[in-house]
This record gives sequence, structure tokens and C-alpha cells, in this order.
Amino acid sequence: MDASFIDQVSAGLTSTSAYYVYSWMVLAGVLMVSLVSARFLLRIARTFSEADVLRRFPGPPPVRSEAVDRRIAELRRHADRAAASVAMRAIGLIIVGLIVPGAVIATLVLHQDWFLPGPSALATNGMALPVEELGYADLGIFLADQALRGGLADSFEVFGLGFSPIENNPGNLTYSGIILGYRILAGAVMLAILYLMMRVMIGRRHVHQAIQRLEGSQSAPGN
Repeated sequence: MDASFIDQVSAGLTSTSAYYVYSWMVLAGVLMVSLVSARFLLRIARTFSEADVLRRFPGPPPVRSEAVDRRIAELRRHADRAAASVAMRAIGLIIVGLIVPGAVIATLVLHQDWFLPGPSALATNGMALPVEELGYADLGIFLADQALRGGLADSFEVFGLGFSPIENNPGNLTYSGIILGYRILAGAVMLAILYLMMRVMIGRRHVHQAIQRLEGSQSAPGN
């Protein structure tokens, strides 16, 4: 093979443009894995119901005191496992739906000169905010603010709420579009977590009612 061709290929693979493409591929790959994982967890969340909290048993309810105690313990144990499973799913959703995409967005801001050359990605008080004037804490608060704005729909705008003076710069259309997608994802994650919490609460109430019925039968005369 011609040595000059190999040199050209090598130069192309190690050029600045190639490294630019590589860096975007890495970020896109991380974001894609995160979004696929979030979609998987969101699908699982939609199938969860209060019936998953209350364990069903075949046959008539127990009447002997020892059997009733075992049934109550099994109901509580199953409900606790279901609640723990929901908590793990909620944590997973927060990680893959908020933290990982937030880290990608933070990387774009901190290395904007490389990834998104052009207008500043962020602004404050209507003025572009150079990345040199941005601290890590400020960036973290900004991302948390955006996640809450997405999770709480338009509540922040309606009531004038917010805890970060920093906002996305509308002049940077690419970054503003990314922030919009992040808000939409945050809204979906928040709704899924609220849905799971509501189902667990309803299921816990059903478990409590079932335990009360068992305890009532246990205290009945002749048992």
C-alpha cells in the first residue's frame, strides 16, 4: 500500500476535525445510552400499579391466629419489597434521566469553545455570560433550576419562581434546543416518579385495609 496514502489517512484520523467528531460521538453515545435507559425505566413505571404492592393469595383467608400472623407478615414484607423496588427505580430515573444528561449539558458549557463555538450558551440579566465567569456551583444550580422548571411544568414561570439568575442564551439556538429537550425529559421523569409514589401510597392503603380485616377476624370469638 502506498505510504503516502497511509500518511494521509493517519493525518485525517488525528486531525482537529476528527477529534471534534470523536468528542461529539462520545457525548452522543453517553446521552443515547442514558435516554434508552430512561425510556426503559419509564416503560416499567407505566406498568406499575397498586396491585403490585398488595400480594394476592389463593383460597380463603386464614382464620387461625398463627396463620393470620404469618399472612400479615407476608403482606407487610411484600409491600416493603415493592416500595424498595419503586425507590430504586426512582433513583435510576433520576440518574439516567437527570444527572447524566445534566452532566452532558455541563460538559457542553464548560467546553463550549470546542463543542459549540459561537454565542455564549448562557446568559444572566439578558447579557451573555462568558464561561470564564461561571463557577461549578453556579452551573449546578442552573441545571437543577432547569430540571425543576421542566418537572414542575410552567409553575416556575407562572409564579415567578426560580433560584438561579442564569438562563440559556436564546441567541445560541443549538444549546437552547438542548435545554428544551432536557426540560421535557425532566418533566417525564418527574411525572413517572409522582405516579410511582401515588401507586405505592394507594397500594399501602389497600395493604393496611387487608391487615385490618385479618386482625378483625383474628379477634373474633372462636379464633
